[in-house]
Amino acid sequence: MFSCSLTLRADIMLRVVRQRLVVPATAALRPAGLNVPARFYSDVFDRYKDKLRAKAEKEGVSVDELLQKSASKTKADEVYDPFDLVTKANAKQEKPPAENAEKAQSPLEAVARAASMSSTSAKTKDLSTFVDVEALAKHDTKEIEMIWKARFVNKQIEFCGALNSDAYARLYVNARKYPTFVLPLPQGEGVELYYSQWSFVGNYTIHCLITPLAEYKLHQEYAHPRVSVMMHSDFLTDKGIALHNATLQDNEISMDNAVLLTLNLLRFYTADPAASEHSRAKIDLLRQFNTGDTSFSTDKLIEATETLD
Repeated sequence: MFSCSLTLRADIMLRVVRQRLVVPATAALRPAGLNVPARFYSDVFDRYKDKLRAKAEKEGVSVDELLQKSASKTKADEVYDPFDLVTKANAKQEKPPAENAEKAQSPLEAVARAASMSSTSAKTKDLSTFVDVEALAKHDTKEIEMIWKARFVNKQIEFCGALNSDAYARLYVNARKYPTFVLPLPQGEGVELYYSQWSFVGNYTIHCLITPLAEYKLHQEYAHPRVSVMMHSDFLTDKGIALHNATLQDNEISMDNAVLLTLNLLRFYTADPAASEHSRAKIDLLRQFNTGDTSFSTDKLIEATETLD
């Protein structure tokens, strides 16, 4: 599904994947109240409470009933055609004037069209920050991936990889539906939780910042991220590939741990719910966390990171 130029040592992967993590009952690294995501998202609910009330009144239910209804979707509802949802997600964005509009030939072209209508900030790092996009486009898919990985060889604080079109389509849709999540990182006999947040920053580019959850809860938008991940879909339509790279933002996290967090981020957001029960569980955890579903469990989160699919 995806590859990473920096391969984790076998002993690290075996320890994380096969050995069941033990979280002490008094785990100091687990922020208080995490098993009740609604507390963590109280600020979000406050921000959108008027919209929630309006929707609840329109449907003739209470706000609590509306949230419960949203949280009680069946697993069958989560089985989707990723390309179909990419098209629907982007259809909500501003459309070009009718005289200039042309029907997209494929869902991937719909992604490209929606991206091309976005404005890019001068401060946004896109693919052109790292490579000559025009020159790279002259190569085939395998050569593009090889050149991209060579670009980051021997980098001390950076690593990279690539996603095929199917995986990127799922990630794109899930990142729009579920823009925030938490990722567990093994720390001794327990885990430290990291908060991830996606942003759609410009043409063909989306970013994700990964920050210690405890620090994010304390400083909110002023919290300092440990890892920044960038996804580039410039070649998605013509080459069927999306490139990604990540950068360590400080020396508070090791390269191995940064790679592990990034790999788990990709595994959750590219999960195919039609593929297996484990993949459906990953999507369900994304939904639970973003809807404030009180059934969200860190134990289930840790268990999901132990599966290979």
